[in-house]
Amino acid sequence: MAMARPNVRERLLDAGVEIFHRCGFNGCGVQEITDAAGVPKGSFYNHFASKEALGAAVLDRYWQQCASATLGILEDSEVRPRGASGCAATSPRWPPIWRGAALPGAA
Repeated sequence: MAMARPNVRERLLDAGVEIFHRCGFNGCGVQEITDAAGVPKGSFYNHFASKEALGAAVLDRYWQQCASATLGILEDSEVRPRGASGCAATSPRWPPIWRGAALPGAA
């Protein structure tokens, strides 16, 4: 039996996250995203009306991951608050883009 492959929409979302993070939203085009996803450019428009629609879907996914990670940390009795010099964003449960980020007011 063949292994299941992520569907085209998920591949485009994954590629969008990676490309937007590396190049910025305005620093890339649909062709670069579809090349990274390994799908034909025409397939992009079967799933998203525009690059902006992909950007909105990428942001939705990102905030869902952040909310899930935050909830997981808040519910974990093993996670303890850190002092002002620490950064809770070093937890491996935070989405990779936030891990190690300096929080406002942290030394």
